[in-house]
Order: sequence, then structure tokens, then C-alpha cells
Amino acid sequence: MKFFRSDSVPVSSEHHRYTLRGILKGQHGAVACIAAHPLGTFVASGGEAGTKIWHLPTEKMIPGPTGASDRGTTTAMVWLTRPDNEEEGLAYGTEHGFLCIWKRKKDGEEASQRDMNYDIAIDETHQFTEIYCDRLASGESATEVSAMAYDVNSGQLAIVHRAEAVHRFLIDVGMIPRVIKSVTIVKHWPQAVAFGQVGVHGPELWSFGREDGVMRVSTKSKQNVHE
Repeated sequence: MKFFRSDSVPVSSEHHRYTLRGILKGQHGAVACIAAHPLGTFVASGGEAGTKIWHLPTEKMIPGPTGASDRGTTTAMVWLTRPDNEEEGLAYGTEHGFLCIWKRKKDGEEASQRDMNYDIAIDETHQFTEIYCDRLASGESATEVSAMAYDVNSGQLAIVHRAEAVHRFLIDVGMIPRVIKSVTIVKHWPQAVAFGQVGVHGPELWSFGREDGVMRVSTKSKQNVHE
């Protein structure tokens, strides 16, 4: 996988120019999704080979959590962070409808892995442990997680499946998802999801239909349809 940086260009330039910064090795097969950490410290990719994470400053792949089993192709992912920077992790969904969360280990937590590919010791604060993995209820015709979104201010995580199912979670202090609301919307095939305006009931949840172009706006108490 290649990643690029933008060169500084005059304000009047119509197009940005990019140069190759490095090549990240370790992901095999098709890549279905990529997520960059908001601070630029990590990048994750998902696909046929599962979920992979790299530490960008060193361009080294970080070993996956011990005991994390194969849940199928990774199809969507998002970084979970806190405004106070106390906790952070990676949430991802799979073709079989699993939601998994890897939490980054903090200073002082036990860690003793070694990256044999590069023959270097991995800093324990760059390691991740799997703290949650469960299969979500989904539409009858498709279990695949098609998209995810995270709102850092409210700590809410949104997940949509390829057919009908829409979930809203609150990520607690331990980075465990707590269900706020899960609904099945008949004849709705979400392709993308995002958090919108913040009202008295918290942030709106926008899910975008793949087949009909319909956007459904949901809060904790109601749901509206926009075509």
C-alpha cells in the first residue's frame, strides 16, 4: 500500500501535487477500506486478509492482537478517540456482520510482543488488544457491514449493514459499545453513514440508500426521510 504527502504549492495553484513518501508492506489481497488516525500516527486497512495497522512514523506494521480470530473480510473501519486523549482504538466491521474493537495499550499495561518481520521490538504503547467482538443483528438479505461513522464529541458510533439494519452505540470509558438504538428499516439499503447536526436529542444520524438515493435522518426519538 502506498501513501503520499502534499507538496506546498502557491495559493493560485488549481491542482495539488503529491510525492511518494513510502510503501507499507503486509496487506495481501484486495483492500476494501482504509482509515487514518486523526493525528496521523497510525493507518489501518481492511480487506480479504483481515485488519492491519501500521505505525506511520516508522512505516512498520504492528502485530495484531493475540487471539483475534478470523471473522471474514474486513469491510469498514473507523478510529475511536477521546477529546482528552485518554483512550483510543479501532473499530471495524466484517462481511459476516461482526463488530470488533481493538484498544491501544497505554503506558504501564502488559505487552511483550516482538515484530519478527522487521526484527525490532514494538513499543508497548503501539500495541493493540481486542476488547470486544460480537455479531450484530442485521437484515435478512445481507449481513455485511457497509459503513461506519464515529462522533468524537458525543462518543457515539454508527454502523449500517448492506441491507436494512442501522445501529447507534455509545462507546463507554472502557471503549465497550453500549446500544443506544438498533432498528431495521424495510427496503433501505445503506451505502454510507454519517453524523449530522447536533440537536436536543444529540447528533443526527444520516444513512444514505444505495439503490434509491434516499437519505434517512434519525435521532433517538424519530426518523425522517429526505430524497
